Amino acid sequence: MSIQSSIPNQKVSSAPAWRRPGGGPSRFRTWAVVTGAAAAATVGLLVPSAADAAQIHQPLPVSVSALPHGGRSTAPGGSQLGGHHSLPQSDKATQVHMVFVNKTGQMLTLTAASCSGLDAHWETQPPATLAPGATGNASAYSAGDAQIDLTYTGADDSAVFKLQGITPLVGSNSASGSSSSASYTVSAKAGSGYNPTDNYTIEPGAPSATPASPCSTPSRPA
Repeated sequence: MSIQSSIPNQKVSSAPAWRRPGGGPSRFRTWAVVTGAAAAATVGLLVPSAADAAQIHQPLPVSVSALPHGGRSTAPGGSQLGGHHSLPQSDKATQVHMVFVNKTGQMLTLTAASCSGLDAHWETQPPATLAPGATGNASAYSAGDAQIDLTYTGADDSAVFKLQGITPLVGSNSASGSSSSASYTVSAKAGSGYNPTDNYTIEPGAPSATPASPCSTPSRPA
């Protein structure tokens, strides 16, 4: 059985009825394929025009480069590149933690402090004063090489103590200390990896003197 369609030269076919179990007849219809002008009209409803299509933004390709500082260092005292590369967490590619002890017997006052590196930030700022026997802490992080420089001055004799810690993206970590007075020494030990702890001790003492060369025995006259 066929039904005349309102579209010229098109027919709508009707499948024979089938009977549902225990019920009346049921029919379904299959519509003929639409062609010609009607098809163009139908497609026009589904496909955007050229002006509309220009407004559709295609997703841009995203490229993420693996950064070298994601690896872990196993070299003692250094932050050599590791074997695994990944993106850093936030901008904490490297960090420097400093722990320093005042054994000078006098109050030390912070006279200068700086952290440097790419987008460097303090995590723990150093204490403004360091009492005799007290321990101080300072910490900073960076998206590149991280560095901290501290200067403390003695309240009694104005001795100046400088502390420095560096954690580079490539290369070995370093920690150093110096004193303007021969009555004190500053020992420094660098930690390893990209998040090291450097330790410093400011204490009385003088650099060991170079031993004198033994005296030669004067020769006897002949």
